[in-house]
Amino acid sequence: MLGEARREDVLDWIEKIAVTDYKNINFVGGEPFLKFNDLKRYIEKSGQVGLIPGVTTNGFWAESEEKAISILEKLPALKKILVSTDLYHLEFIPLENIDHLINACRKLRRFVAVNAVCANRNEEEELRKLFIDFPKQIFINYSPMMPAGAAINLSKQMERTNYFANPALASDYCGVEDHFIDCEGGVYACCMSTLAIDTNYLSLGNVKKDSFGDILIAKQANPVYKLLEEKGPRGLVEFLNKMPYGEKYRNKEYTSECELCAQIGNDPECCKEILASLNEKEVVQ
Repeated sequence: MLGEARREDVLDWIEKIAVTDYKNINFVGGEPFLKFNDLKRYIEKSGQVGLIPGVTTNGFWAESEEKAISILEKLPALKKILVSTDLYHLEFIPLENIDHLINACRKLRRFVAVNAVCANRNEEEELRKLFIDFPKQIFINYSPMMPAGAAINLSKQMERTNYFANPALASDYCGVEDHFIDCEGGVYACCMSTLAIDTNYLSLGNVKKDSFGDILIAKQANPVYKLLEEKGPRGLVEFLNKMPYGEKYRNKEYTSECELCAQIGNDPECCKEILASLNEKEVVQ
């Protein structure tokens, strides 16, 4: 969902998260450092209530190592930074910025990692060559690009996989517990489930209306969430393969498991069939 959360709401949500078993909180954008004063308040608040704050950033602000250190020193409670980049961001935010940010984090003993998004194997190889001089201790994750937002224009360049033809290619683990809160307080199972706007089948609740703890309890009544939590995207593929409705998907290819899940989630009839089958299965058991 596009928009910007109210500062007072975010501070309230931080308090609601802190009273649960969750220990980590990550701030994403857009670009969080464009609203530095707000980000500073959120990070300070998180630290005060016992959460471990992190930020996902493109690193535009790390124009030099000295500037990166100066900015990070103003955020002493910030423990983790994930730098998100790809070949298209690097046209505007140079590789040197990421290098400056990594060096600053290492000097200040902050955790830093890189998420490099790739449309295909050629892009991954190109990025690996660009990052070859980065310190070996820095974890770099190469993840597939999703055909969403500005990346829709790159859809034809993206490599795809048919998970239904070979379910073993799909993971039996899902980051579905890394919940995402949008600017209106909507809580989703993960960030990618926000793309399933036609059904909201992995929408768990809203922290403006309910406590975060109650939302976490109620999510266990969502059979699709439970399936993903227990068996990952592979479980969803295998389940759909056994259903007559699954015929619609058997020849489709996806850039990633996340795209698969989002597309299924944007199919109201499919979600209806899945929910009915899962509920029937639970009654039989």
